[in-house]
Amino acid sequence: MTFIVPISVRRVDPMAVQRRDPIGAIIAACAAEWGVTDAAIRGNSRRPSAVRPRHAAIWIAKQVTGRSTTELGEAFARDHTSILHALGRVDRADPEMRAAIGRVRERLDPGISTNRMQAETMDRAQIAALGGCR
Repeated sequence: MTFIVPISVRRVDPMAVQRRDPIGAIIAACAAEWGVTDAAIRGNSRRPSAVRPRHAAIWIAKQVTGRSTTELGEAFARDHTSILHALGRVDRADPEMRAAIGRVRERLDPGISTNRMQAETMDRAQIAALGGCR
């Protein structure tokens, strides 16, 4: 005698998925923002259509998770120096890319404001110009 047991349908909590795999959620959000696949972000392509979202994903992952460049390198299949390069590129990014990063961060966590994101990316000279650091 064979019994057929129905598979129960479980709802997947998107926030639970993000907590288990924050880098995967960041990559998916960047892929959706730039209209590329997750594989393109994790891949080896040097096309700007893949590099810009990859750099954004790396920068956001560093800000959100606080992982070291070595750990991020393992997550993105890159060397830690490539991670440093990506972080530097985003720090010097144009306003259009910063706006896209803000939209991705808002998608990941609606409580994050764009002003907070911009404050996180200021260097010491910019903070000093505002009178904050000497």
